[in-house]
Amino acid sequence: MEGKLLEKFLCGFFIGVILYFTILNQTVTFEQSVKHSDFDIIQRLADKLETFEHSITDRSPIQSIMPDLDSDLHFHHDKMTKEGIMLRESISISCYILTNNCMTGGIAVNKTWSKRCNHVRYLVNNGAKTCGLPVLYLKNKERRSKYQEAISKIYDTYGNESDWTLIATDDNYVIIENVRYLINKTLSDVPVMFGYNKDFRVYLPQFKHSSVLMLSKSAMAKYKHLNNKFVCRTKVT
Repeated sequence: MEGKLLEKFLCGFFIGVILYFTILNQTVTFEQSVKHSDFDIIQRLADKLETFEHSITDRSPIQSIMPDLDSDLHFHHDKMTKEGIMLRESISISCYILTNNCMTGGIAVNKTWSKRCNHVRYLVNNGAKTCGLPVLYLKNKERRSKYQEAISKIYDTYGNESDWTLIATDDNYVIIENVRYLINKTLSDVPVMFGYNKDFRVYLPQFKHSSVLMLSKSAMAKYKHLNNKFVCRTKVT
């Protein structure tokens, strides 16, 4: 009787030992796989971060800040219609863009709607970065004086370059084809200015500074009197 009990005890003991080491081995294997899995994830993240840092280092400051606006070019069909091409050839527009930061607004405008203008230049403050863009420098910072200086400088430098002059800010988005349709029946020899007219605490309305201004060649010629104090008031109020 005692021999059978001892035999059962030893049998149960050995079975327990075998089960213990079997379960322990599986636990160790699972922990090792988890640790290796975590390490692989961390390593992959580190590799991606290193690749990203290299891509930033290899790019210019402008490219680092601005997204690639041509990355989805294959989704767009930007071909001009025959009528649009004819209008471009018959109605020339010079676009002047006021920008405070060429690395954001200026670059974005240069890559998008300004391509439809016949000529494009950017109006920046003296000493500002140009980002490789064609610019005209302005010394005045007050809005009214700044616009006066801009129009005067544009006329003195490029007065007869185009039939129409468009002045906008880098916050504006202009459909140039629509502008050409608008002025199609208007002669540039007539002094005309298009813009957004608003009432401003005075008895005479004025154009909103952040809206787009469109001036005919004849209207630009009239601005030669801007600096004539006997014709135009020069004091800012």
